[in-house]
Amino acid sequence: MVLLSCLSEIVMTKFTLPIPDKCIHPNARPHYMQKARATAGARWDAFLVGQSSGVKLTGTVTLQPYWFFRDIGRRIVRDGDNLNAWIKPYLDGLQDAGVFDNDRNVILLPPLQQSVKTDWRLELRVLD
Repeated sequence: MVLLSCLSEIVMTKFTLPIPDKCIHPNARPHYMQKARATAGARWDAFLVGQSSGVKLTGTVTLQPYWFFRDIGRRIVRDGDNLNAWIKPYLDGLQDAGVFDNDRNVILLPPLQQSVKTDWRLELRVLD
């Protein structure tokens, strides 16, 4: 609890996005066109969120992914590496919107996960 309260004090800004389509997940094996459509849609969503925020970040950017998954009655901890790989189209969309110059300069921290009843989402929090 202390860690989360400390993180909330140093957050510059956050981007709230929907949970990505399952066919974008690194372990998914969909048809290539289905994956391409979902990737383009996720990239477009991030582009719109990035443009509407008006945020322009320079230099190295540290992002803390915060996942709010559906509560199904039992605790499921998902693999952090796969969760970070799952948001690649979102990073590309934010780069297209001009939020940061290149996603090569983005440091992704290990994702935090929480189960919620409603409002499933992904928050990308920018840290100082």
